[in-house]
Amino acid sequence: MIFEKTLKSFGYEVVGVASTGKEAIKKVSEFIPDLILMDIVLKGELDGIETADLINEKFDVPIVYMTAHPEESMVNRAKLTLPYGYILKPVNQSELKSTIELALYKHQMKDKLSKSEEKYRNALDNMIEGFQIIGPDWRYIYLNDAAARHARTNKEDLMGHVLMDVYPGVFDIELFKNLRFTMEKRKPKQMENFFIYPDGSGRWFDLQVFPVPEGISILSI
Repeated sequence: MIFEKTLKSFGYEVVGVASTGKEAIKKVSEFIPDLILMDIVLKGELDGIETADLINEKFDVPIVYMTAHPEESMVNRAKLTLPYGYILKPVNQSELKSTIELALYKHQMKDKLSKSEEKYRNALDNMIEGFQIIGPDWRYIYLNDAAARHARTNKEDLMGHVLMDVYPGVFDIELFKNLRFTMEKRKPKQMENFFIYPDGSGRWFDLQVFPVPEGISILSI
């Protein structure tokens, strides 16, 4: 009731409140909300993460987790459901408001990208050059087949994942500084980067980085 009152003060309409996973799934199917605030600890057989996973199978609704238990194991489980944010309890009202706004914005950008993505997917996937789009939260939004080949990995290992989680050392290298420059200054940049593979081998790439509404795009040759 306290959260409902707070959300209404922000100008949002609360279409339903649920205390169990099954009840939450039922309400989502009934109302198709614009966003779900999901407590990880729920009553009943399903916890919040299991409930979010089931919702994601049927509905495209952004989910923001709320939890008082930020244990690494739980966070790692939650990551697999690709949430749009985390809020730690006790909840700060300004943090709650900004997290909701960011989640709605990211989902809107995702929808816009999805509508245009299919139109250009075939052309991009047939390019010799690697092409990828990274969102403002440094999450991989799209990459073509060539980019996956260049990284010697599968698309599934990158899509939806955060750049720094995939490559933990990226914060400490010049590449990230250049990527961040384009992200923050909204200016294109050309650079060279020596990419080291897990087996110790490596190769040079010529990178062209461009700002796009969804974040940044990277063309690798």
